[in-house]
Amino acid sequence: MSDTALALTIAGMAAVSFGPRLLPTLLLAAAALPAPVVAWLRQVPPAVIAALPAPARPTSACGSPCRRCCRPGTPGTST
Repeated sequence: MSDTALALTIAGMAAVSFGPRLLPTLLLAAAALPAPVVAWLRQVPPAVIAALPAPARPTSACGSPCRRCCRPGTPGTST
């Protein structure tokens, strides 16, 4: 692949990626959103921040957040 073809490929991929992000911004910048939509959109950043540590919570061997299945003597455990 020549340098020109590579540069055009990268520029094309950038345009395809950037277009869907820019288009809604340009279209919605002049529009007034209804109050319920604005209130809902204000909750998105806190929800994303709250969801970040969720995959990191400790789980037991079976995937359950409790330790019920890992207690010695519990049916189905190897201990």
